[in-house]
Amino acid sequence: MIFAGLDSKEYIVKKGIGKKEKIVGFEYRVFKSTEDAYDEDLDIDVIHEINQGIFPCIWINITYKLNVLTESDLMVIEQKLKLQRIASS
Repeated sequence: MIFAGLDSKEYIVKKGIGKKEKIVGFEYRVFKSTEDAYDEDLDIDVIHEINQGIFPCIWINITYKLNVLTESDLMVIEQKLKLQRIASS
């Protein structure tokens, strides 16, 4: 659908990321401005460091089972999806 010089594409990924039963769920949100990051109680300086102050950007929260999904599993996901961690837990 095209609106006033804008276009969009919708995607569904057929193949999962291969971590069945390890990832419980995930949530994402589009940050349109600094205020959206404040809504999630995030350090805005860290967000600006990652996105260089450019909005919109996408925040993703992955929920996983402790002692089931390893740190190396997480690194594979982060590399595959080109994710940058906001803070270490």
